[in-house]
Order: sequence, then C-alpha cells, then structure tokens
Amino acid sequence: MKYRIVKKRPFSIVGFKKQVPVVTEGTNPEIEAMRELLTDEVMENLSNLADTEPFGIISVSQATTNELDEPMIDHYLGVAVSSGQTKSYDVLSVERMDWAVFEAVGQFPESLESLWHEIFTEWLPNADYVINEAIPLLWNAEDYTADTKNPVCEVWIPVTPK
Repeated sequence: MKYRIVKKRPFSIVGFKKQVPVVTEGTNPEIEAMRELLTDEVMENLSNLADTEPFGIISVSQATTNELDEPMIDHYLGVAVSSGQTKSYDVLSVERMDWAVFEAVGQFPESLESLWHEIFTEWLPNADYVINEAIPLLWNAEDYTADTKNPVCEVWIPVTPK
C-alpha cells in the first residue's frame, strides 16, 4: 500500500462547521448539503486564505454528542490555513504532528470505504506508526459528482512513530 509521511506544523481548518447525525454507510446527506455553502465567492475567499498543504477543500468529522447525548458528528468543510487568518469562518485548530497520507481513486464513497479497510487491516498491523488521538482529514483532489470518473481523494491520518 502506497503512503507518505508528512510532518506538519500547527494549522487550522477554516470554513464551515455543522453538527450532523452519524451515517455509517454511504454518503451523509447533511454533509453533502454543506457543499452548497461553497459558492464561487466563498471558494475564492477560502482559496485566498489557504496557505498550507493539503491545498483544496478538506473535510473533517469529529465524533460528539448532542444535547440529548445522542451520537453526532461535528463536520468541518474548509481549507488548511497556517497564517492565523480566518475572516468570519468557523475554525478547527490542528496541532503539530505527523500524518500518514493515503490516496483513494475511484467512485465515492466505495473507494474511500475500501481504503479505510485496507489501512486498518493491511497497513496498520505492519506499520512503524500508531494512530494518535487527533482526527483524520479527508482531502478531495477535485470537485466531483456521481458522474466523475475515478475521483481522487487523500486520507490524512495523524500518526506517531512506534
């Protein structure tokens, strides 16, 4: 399995945050609806803020609960920023750490689900790294739809050497 290790300084995900219900299979309609927030004007604003890898739109899902103690996800959709500039967007701060970066090519969400399976069953048992407590990132190399042929995305997993 092909991967690379990236050492990153602290940065932030700057964009939008929404609490959404957990969906365990297939796409989450509320997360997909968040993409409508990415108008041309917003994309230009976010692109002007983005100043560190991974460049482009990043998705981050963090487990949480709602006021009824039901499992939920805080989902962020934004760009990586190291400068501290955030304008009026939501911000998720990310500490300095190492990342194992894996590429998925193919139809979403099947290619991504398959990649997660390979990471945990093939890579992780033999890796010189362990996954740390931070949350993984999902980066989309291109804007895609259900008709896009072989879309590319990357999974960025926070790791610590064994």
